[in-house]
Amino acid sequence: MLRDLPMFRPSARFIKVLALFAVFLATVIVGAHHAEAQEWALNNANSRITVEGRAGVQMLMGEFKHFQAEIRFDPEEPQDAEVAASIDINSISTGIKDIDMTLIGPQWFDTRNYPVATFRSVSLREIDDDNFELTADITIKGQTKRLLLPVQFENNEGEAIVRTEAYLDRLEFGVGTNEPISGVLIDRNVRITVVLSAQRLDN
Repeated sequence: MLRDLPMFRPSARFIKVLALFAVFLATVIVGAHHAEAQEWALNNANSRITVEGRAGVQMLMGEFKHFQAEIRFDPEEPQDAEVAASIDINSISTGIKDIDMTLIGPQWFDTRNYPVATFRSVSLREIDDDNFELTADITIKGQTKRLLLPVQFENNEGEAIVRTEAYLDRLEFGVGTNEPISGVLIDRNVRITVVLSAQRLDN
């Protein structure tokens, strides 16, 4: 079983601009699930989690810059993979300060009470050598939902790249309202894109 990930503690310095959705500064702790499991370390510069939604007539994109994750994966037994992540919601940045400050406020992510979102895998099903179907629980603002995610996995000379994408209804997690932010109405359906790059430590 994966151990519990550390919780972020909010402070005055910690409440900064939403800086997932420009590098998602990550700490990955990779352990062996059994004797044959491979060890991986995240390539921070090539890993990103972004969120995108329509804001009025334009698309608004943000990026989470801080998270922690634990991954256990053996390509020979992918069904036994375990993934857990803890995301610092205060690290979100859209590039627009007013929107960033509103997003971490009480009507939206309410980071004073819910500074962290979590992701934990439940099961992984192999479709073919490069494609998997991941069932996972995601918790945002105290609300947990189970998702079925398509996952692409590339293993190229010791570098693994994992990609997945999902659409979330933010209102199901109690995030935001149908009221505009700074005069701009944000769509309730947002797209989450995850790209993780990791290197094998035993190369």
